[in-house]
Amino acid sequence: MVKAYLRYEPGLSFGVVASPESNVVYDPSGRRLLAAALDRFAAWDLKRGLPSATFTPSSSSASLAISCIASSPSAASASASSIASGHADGSIRLWDAETGACEATLHGHRSAASALRFSPSGAVLASGSKDCDVILWDVVAQAGLFRLRGHRDQVTDLVFLDSGKKLVTCSKDKFMRVWDLDTQHCLQIVGGHHSEIWSMDVDPSEKFLVSGSADPELRVFRIRQSSEEGEDWNKWDALKLFGEIPRQTKERVQTIRFNKDGSLLVCQVAGKTADIYRILDEAEATRKAKRRLHRKKEKASAKAVAAEGNGTVIDPLKAQDPTVVVTDVFKLLQVLRTSKKICSVAFSPSNPPKGCLATLSLSLNNNVLETYSVDNEMVSKMYSVEIHGHRSDIRNTLKFWLSLYGHKLPVLCMDISSDGEFIVTGSADKNLKIWGMDFGDCHKSIFAHTDSVMDVKFVPRTHYMFSVGKDRTVKVSQKKRSIINKCYQKKIEALD
Repeated sequence: MVKAYLRYEPGLSFGVVASPESNVVYDPSGRRLLAAALDRFAAWDLKRGLPSATFTPSSSSASLAISCIASSPSAASASASSIASGHADGSIRLWDAETGACEATLHGHRSAASALRFSPSGAVLASGSKDCDVILWDVVAQAGLFRLRGHRDQVTDLVFLDSGKKLVTCSKDKFMRVWDLDTQHCLQIVGGHHSEIWSMDVDPSEKFLVSGSADPELRVFRIRQSSEEGEDWNKWDALKLFGEIPRQTKERVQTIRFNKDGSLLVCQVAGKTADIYRILDEAEATRKAKRRLHRKKEKASAKAVAAEGNGTVIDPLKAQDPTVVVTDVFKLLQVLRTSKKICSVAFSPSNPPKGCLATLSLSLNNNVLETYSVDNEMVSKMYSVEIHGHRSDIRNTLKFWLSLYGHKLPVLCMDISSDGEFIVTGSADKNLKIWGMDFGDCHKSIFAHTDSVMDVKFVPRTHYMFSVGKDRTVKVSQKKRSIINKCYQKKIEALD
């Protein structure tokens, strides 16, 4: 089948706030939210509900649709190019956050870019793609450094570790890989997920890495510190499984992100909910472990007393030191529910309002951006950015109506009268046929040209029509007759 529809691209778009195919992220200043709108993106002032800047490529095309955005850490000052955008054609563009100018266009991926992340210094950019490759880019020199290969499916997310010396990547092949960027080799392959891994993130202090998939739980890994040695760690391992956190919903994980100070974790699923977890510090986690162990001892003692009354002897639990497990550290704080499907989430790096723990922004699939304040008691909406227009997925609502049979050769052109009463078709069989739009019956067949009819148009507000053909003639026709209007020296293929 010839994909003729690929010849056409939209000529103009307007009213797009956030594309559902891309993520949202805050700019380096932390004051504006970056949201992709097809092949461009805007920096939104959430309080005013207006874009303060728009980043537009020099050429516009459907193949340049933005698939991911990344922002350099606010403390990074290695380069003016502090924003990166990945596109559907595999290209990556570097942007100046202050001027909105495109500083460079990087080519290296063969398929759409699917993940971007700046190093802590902002001097290196890592990109993952649907072509299964990971490429490291020098942001200052605006050139590629090297390519990492090993994944067997789309790379879905990546994070830097150890001050940018290591890189962790995850993929739809169900594995995570830890790379040493100095030697450009894979140090560790981490399995355990039973389905495609969609997202992961590491807390700012680099204690934990959390990954999510379609599995009913999140997997939490401890990150090896430079001082940790011994039998518990393999020589080359950088990650070690700490435990699993049960999730609240069955939908697959879409985005996992820590906030700036690492005290909160959001897990957004491919649905209408986002789970927000609080990460307890070491003292709080230890107290929670002691309470858990105390309750366990009380239950064991109660069972021992009941068994003694029945003549059975059960030894109570011996004194134990509390061991902190993953559920002692990660505590479910709030569940954010929205009216529409959530496409992406991002914590604000700025200080939250007084009395709040953090500010969380998200994009919905109904072309809306929303911002919420998170505290211990509830999640409250602060701002909403929207433009009048569609409020749900725009879908093809056309239904089959009529089949028109009569031409002996392929139909090459058609047009509908302005009153919607007739449709005219032109064919390679040299005929024009006029059909009724009510029942699809053929009202008139006109032998209009001596060669293929290439185009036909109704005159607005009339039933006159112009047709052109390979016989080098333009003809004006009415429902009852056809008259030669003008002849040309070369074949004519279209009119307007």
